[in-house]
Amino acid sequence: MAAGTWVTALAILAFTAVGQVPLVAAQGQWSVRVLAADDPVSREVAAVCAAVVLVVAVSVMVASWRHGRVLVDAWRECQEVAQMSPLMSQQRGRVYAHPLTHIPARPRRAS
Repeated sequence: MAAGTWVTALAILAFTAVGQVPLVAAQGQWSVRVLAADDPVSREVAAVCAAVVLVVAVSVMVASWRHGRVLVDAWRECQEVAQMSPLMSQQRGRVYAHPLTHIPARPRRAS
């Protein structure tokens, strides 16, 4: 929650520079001069905020891709194990585990 709020605040600060681009201002129907006069931060600060937001967005996409690949690999491995294990069965695309009816006791240590 805190990270999302932090990135949102940076994006809002970055928008003050993006909003001063004439093409963007024409789409939003506002005046570049009025926005520049009431701008709370300099263009340099807004540009740094935009760069940080871009880095965060790329980092989130890369991390999501890596974690997604790991989850897909784990799912595939579970499917393979289900086909090989006598304790697992597959019905209608779902994998079910069968309970053990007898669990062997641990050997006791000699005291």
